[in-house]
Amino acid sequence: MQHYGSEASTYAIKQFVYLFPALCDRKTLVIYVDEDVDVTMPAEKKIKDLVCQHFEQCAYLTLHLDARQYLSTWISEQHGGILVSGAFGRSSLSRLFKRSFIHDAITEHQLPVFIAHH
Repeated sequence: MQHYGSEASTYAIKQFVYLFPALCDRKTLVIYVDEDVDVTMPAEKKIKDLVCQHFEQCAYLTLHLDARQYLSTWISEQHGGILVSGAFGRSSLSRLFKRSFIHDAITEHQLPVFIAHH
């Protein structure tokens, strides 16, 4: 099981703020995805503190779904946004067998994607 919401995600948020401060006045939705309904966003308070320091209009959403199967569909229903994601350090062998959920977001949708590698 892979968890979305990590140090890589936090780093990506920080880099996005640093590079695009003019976009911080936009509505911001922070999502955390995990299949397990008993799991909550890791370091939720720290992430909320970070996001609220930089984004005026922020909201949070936890999605309990299989990200590989359904996140791409959820993303396709979002309009006018930018997807900010941390890069997951995986080996070439791992990437050969399993594509990243970001790959689908990039290839299937008209949604800008910002990825920061920590």
